[in-house]
Amino acid sequence: MEENFNVGDVVCLKSGGSKMTVESFTDNEKKSLVCVWFVANKCFRESFPKEVLKHFTFDPAVIVV
Repeated sequence: MEENFNVGDVVCLKSGGSKMTVESFTDNEKKSLVCVWFVANKCFRESFPKEVLKHFTFDPAVIVV
C-alpha cells in the first residue's frame, strides 16, 4: 500500500532513525520529500524518495521520562 504524505506530516525512514517533518516536495508528483529534523539543537534538511519513508506513529506504551 502506497502512503500519501502531506506537508507537516511526521515521518521516519523505514529503516529507523529520527522523526522528521515533511517540509515540501521536490516535484509535483510528490515522489521526493524534503524533510527537516533536529539533533542536539542543529537543524538538518534532506530530500528522500517517498518509498524509503513511513508515517511516524507514536506508541504511548513507550514513554521515556
